[in-house]
Amino acid sequence: MRVRTPGQNGKMEHLKEADMRFLLACVLGTHGYSPRGTTLVVERGTAAIREDVERILHEESDGLIQVARGGMDGAAAAAHQYAGRAKGNFRFKAALETLGNLIHNELAALPGQTGMDRDHRPEQLHGLLKENDALLLAVSQLPPGLAEQLRWPLLTIQQFRHLAGQIYARINSRSQHELEGWDTHYTPDPRTGLMRRLSPQEVWSPGARQLVRLRPESIALLLLQDQGIELTTRRQQFELRDAEISGDLLRFDARLLKDREKYLCVLNPYDPSALHVFDARGRFVTACPRIWAVDRGDLDAVHRECGAAAQAFTEAVKPYRERHSREARELAAARRHNAEILRRPASEKPVSQATAARIGRESGDIEDFLPDDEARPEITWSESHDREIDDMDQLT
Repeated sequence: MRVRTPGQNGKMEHLKEADMRFLLACVLGTHGYSPRGTTLVVERGTAAIREDVERILHEESDGLIQVARGGMDGAAAAAHQYAGRAKGNFRFKAALETLGNLIHNELAALPGQTGMDRDHRPEQLHGLLKENDALLLAVSQLPPGLAEQLRWPLLTIQQFRHLAGQIYARINSRSQHELEGWDTHYTPDPRTGLMRRLSPQEVWSPGARQLVRLRPESIALLLLQDQGIELTTRRQQFELRDAEISGDLLRFDARLLKDREKYLCVLNPYDPSALHVFDARGRFVTACPRIWAVDRGDLDAVHRECGAAAQAFTEAVKPYRERHSREARELAAARRHNAEILRRPASEKPVSQATAARIGRESGDIEDFLPDDEARPEITWSESHDREIDDMDQLT
């Protein structure tokens, strides 16, 4: 769901071809396509799939994704008549048209409902929109405390998304329907003991586990045609702002990339869980996962994030630990030996127990530096080492 925005010519902008490509990448990357084959029923206008995109889908799915386009109506019915305006054949996408009718009926109770379309909207909607526009103008001149007390005639986009999500869930969970192909999809009803039809959600859930998702490289090919933005990695992260997605700062993990390097990035507004990164030549590099901010009141989520941060730090320093593990073992052994020597009674100048304990603790800190998967052998000192140390003490 998105808000229509005014374009350069003053008219409201609807979905564009790029939005359709973003949506297609989201569906195939999040859910996938059937291993038995999937047919995409598309239009020839906005909700269209161009031949180059169709070729990419065909190649990346080994021919399992097919694209079906409806014909154009408008030819003259008889020889003496003129041709009409060419338009899409609504019968070709009957399932989509009937689903739209169901959604309009379920959303009819919400304020601002247009009905079939804008041309057939209720007459009072004109005055309702005028009043809502007047309130929007007045809000800019009110302090925040008073603006929050206003009662709006229409829903905000956040309120509508919340209610629409509940209504869509109710539509998908309905069992009283006459959907085509449901004659074999029945299950016992535990309340009545009678057989009932499965809901669309009950049929979708088992089948969704069999779907095959497109690889990130394939998704990148779909998004490559859209204009990206140039971002620079800072502190192994990408940071950007997009008001249509979130009011907060969007951050993405870029540990696999060079720091303070510029990349061409594409963010899918329908799937903002990853940022697709390209190099200067337009070649796909990687998909950086999004860094989600957790609620500080949720202690379990905070602990999980702390664990993830500790794991990330361990992975980052693992190569350094492996390169210097030998030096760390030698230094830890030397400090343990020195701590043992300092604990022995001395005739002239005894060493305090605090100093010996501190050196012993430092040897333990060095052991923590060693790689986790490396066994720490028990280091022993022979009598020859002790004699060497005694000789050094006598020289001192």
